[in-house]
Amino acid sequence: MLTSEHSVIFGIPTALFGSIYYLALFLLTVLYFDAKRELIIRLAAYATPIGFLASLYFIYLQLFVLKEICSYCMVSALTSTILFILGTIMIWKSRSTTSFQRVNANQ
Repeated sequence: MLTSEHSVIFGIPTALFGSIYYLALFLLTVLYFDAKRELIIRLAAYATPIGFLASLYFIYLQLFVLKEICSYCMVSALTSTILFILGTIMIWKSRSTTSFQRVNANQ
């Protein structure tokens, strides 16, 4: 996968896109711990489907097009899946907390 024709998109290595994605999530997380603003961590949570969908696409390419497994890609896919699950939980909890606060404010 790292050396196939699918390893580059618009002349940019897909590994670079992945690195930028993980760096952005890391920086958003650090910024959240520094600023304690919920909007920052929500932004990170809403970004996780991007990595998850990209991982699904790359797994498809590996299994059905290239018929080879890239261990780096599989580790990235696992990481993206975990981040997606955590992001989904955070969004769900954020929405339920917001709904709860609205109900209490109306009483």
